Amino acid sequence: MATKSGVLGLIIGLIVVFTAISFAGSEESSNESSDISKEYEVRDIQNQIPKNCSVWFDGCNTCKTNQENSELMMCTKMACSSYEESMCREFFTP
Repeated sequence: MATKSGVLGLIIGLIVVFTAISFAGSEESSNESSDISKEYEVRDIQNQIPKNCSVWFDGCNTCKTNQENSELMMCTKMACSSYEESMCREFFTP
């Protein structure tokens, strides 16, 4: 026969598990929406980059671009409270 303290411990354990599962699920959905917004942000930025730009400054971070299609390849990941004007800092030379 189970004791009252054993049953109470089981109930508390189940509450903790279900709470952890619900938080994990909500984190996944927020990550999905932030990934979608990042995708649109990257597309908007790439539309601004001139075709022969090799180093793009987005107002906060500096990115190297692919010479073939001006796609962003790698960027710094600075946290900025304010942004400057975005611009191409270096161009590919023929």
